[in-house]
Amino acid sequence: MMTRRMTRMFPELSLMPPVGSFVDAMLRMPGHETPDVHAVFPPLNVLETDEVFIVEAELPGYTMGDLEISMLDGELSIIGRREEKLPENVVLHRRERAGSAEFKRVLKLNVPVASERVSAKLESGVLTIELPKAEAAKPRRIEIKIA
Repeated sequence: MMTRRMTRMFPELSLMPPVGSFVDAMLRMPGHETPDVHAVFPPLNVLETDEVFIVEAELPGYTMGDLEISMLDGELSIIGRREEKLPENVVLHRRERAGSAEFKRVLKLNVPVASERVSAKLESGVLTIELPKAEAAKPRRIEIKIA
C-alpha cells in the first residue's frame, strides 16, 4: 500500500528493484552464496595452494571411526555412518537433530593427487583432509634463456 503511494508521488522509484530482490541478488553474487544447509551434507570448503588441496567438512557428532575416506581415479569419497544410542527408558518428545545418519560425498579433482600422502584429521567436529598435489600438477618455474 505504502509502496504504491510512494511510486505515484515519485515515479522514478518504480524503476528500482524491490529491496528484497536487491538483497537476494547480492547474496547470489560469486563468493557470497548462502548455501541451503539442508541441500547437502556435510557442508564442505575446498581450498587450494600450489602444493595441496585442503577439504574441510563440518561433521558434528562424528568420530573417525564413523568415517571412511578414500581416493580412487581422482575422486575423493567421504562416507559417514552414525548410529543413535538413546538411553533406556527415555521418551523422545522432540527430534530436531538427526539420530542415526548416513551420507556419502564425492569430489572429482581435476588435478593429479599424491594419494599415498593424503592425510585426514577430525578436530572439534571439523574433518580436514589434505591432498598433496602430484609433482606433475605443481607449478614450476621455467627459465628463459636469452639468445
